[in-house]
Formats: sequence, structure tokens, C-alpha cells
Amino acid sequence: MTVLVLGASGATGRRVVEQLLGRGLSVRAMVRSPELFLNSIGEHERLSVIHASILELSDEALVQHLCSCTAVISCLGHTLSFKGGIWTTQVACYRGDEACVRFD
Repeated sequence: MTVLVLGASGATGRRVVEQLLGRGLSVRAMVRSPELFLNSIGEHERLSVIHASILELSDEALVQHLCSCTAVISCLGHTLSFKGGIWTTQVACYRGDEACVRFD
């Protein structure tokens, strides 16, 4: 089983990745700063790191990352804009052999 973790470099995301690896699962971690993430969590044979920002990925690129995974866990936080509002984030879901991406 392979799990894609979005926002893996945050406090919650790192804990989720550690728990998944500890349970023997393969993890694909999507992070904006792979070096910082790997320094905090360490190298692991079942861990692959995707250097990307979810807000900058195309729908097609996100679907490609989803297709090789059995499950997705989102640990995305909120980002405040300069106007004080919360930016829209991509929401990804994966059901069987169908991947979909939508914007909330």
C-alpha cells in the first residue's frame, strides 16, 4: 500500500509520515522544501519525496501523483493572503481507478 501525504513537512504531516512508515507502509510525501523535510524525518527506503507546492500543481500533475497511490492523506494548512482571506486550496480525492481534482 502506498499513501500520498499532502503537506507532509508540517507538524501534523511529519507525524503522519512517521506513523505510516512505522506501520510498514510506503509513503510519497509532497513538500515544498525536501531538504528541510528530509533533515527532520531522515531517509527511509519506503519514503519518496515529491518536491512540489499543491497550489502550483496542474490538475494533470496532481492526478499523476494520485494514480500510483492507494490512499491520500491531506495535512494541508491554511494560507492567509495579503488581504487577510484564506486562499483556495486544491482538494484531491482518489476512488478506485478514478482520480479527480476539484477546487473549493
